[in-house]
Parts: sequence; structure tokens; C-alpha cells
Amino acid sequence: MRFQEKKIAPRTLKYYKPLLDAAVDAFGSDRVIFGSNWPLSGLRGTYNNAVQILEDYCKTLNDLSEEQLFFKNFYNINQ
Repeated sequence: MRFQEKKIAPRTLKYYKPLLDAAVDAFGSDRVIFGSNWPLSGLRGTYNNAVQILEDYCKTLNDLSEEQLFFKNFYNINQ
């Protein structure tokens, strides 16, 4: 596939929710942390869109906040 023919990553939570649910179910809401493969992910989508999808995902759960996913869980791992 030539670079000009690249496929764009899905941009909605609906696509990723089953995958995110599986990760939270497997590890628990107190053990999942944010990570990305940016800048390589920028070849298929934007960093901002990835973050927005995860922010939207956190809003669908009662036991995982944005603060946990993006900060607190990582901080707690390193204590």
C-alpha cells in the first residue's frame, strides 16, 4: 500500500468501546493507564482524537475517571 492510500483510524468511541471494556475488565479500573504510540499514531489519526475518545469513554463508566486514567493510576503505580 502506498503512503497516499493510508487508511484513517476510526474516530468514534463506538468502535473502541469493546476493546476498552476488555482492558478495564481484565486489569481493573485502578490499574489501567493512558498510553499512546504517538507520534506514529499520527499517521492514521490525531493525538487529540485519541485523547477525546478516552475522555468520552471515562464518562460512560462509574468506576473510571479521566483523572484516574490520565494521572492517578500511573502515580499510584510509582508509589
